[in-house]
Amino acid sequence: MKLIKFFAMLLTAASMAFFFTACSSDDDKDDDGGNAQVTTTFSDLVDTGSALTFSYTQTTDGMSIVTTETYGYSGSTITSHTTVTEYPSESIAAEIKSGLEADTEAMQDIESISASGKKLTITYKASTYADMTKEMVSTIYQIMKENSKDKK
Repeated sequence: MKLIKFFAMLLTAASMAFFFTACSSDDDKDDDGGNAQVTTTFSDLVDTGSALTFSYTQTTDGMSIVTTETYGYSGSTITSHTTVTEYPSESIAAEIKSGLEADTEAMQDIESISASGKKLTITYKASTYADMTKEMVSTIYQIMKENSKDKK
């Protein structure tokens, strides 16, 4: 069961690294057929002694989304997981928040969600990181970082 949860979290985290949202009122006249190049860059994985933190920035067409992942821990066990994502505008952050709140499946994993200006903060329920360890988070980070290099 631990292995299944680990791979589920790994898949979720890896897919989040390549998630990029455009506003529905986007009226750019791109000739790329909807295949805009998204560049993802990662910060280093930082261990503060009580949390593992890393950020990744996704950029396309001059717009960037910056997500910071924080995993609190005690010993080697993960005790909390929060993401803070900064979008290009307040309206995009509000739209993403509303969309998540309307998605009952997504909300099953979310303890709380709040928007403040361009930033959206999500705190995940304990069930999403139950049985996770610092080593698993480090592995997720490494895989996300390596996968971003393959997509450039």
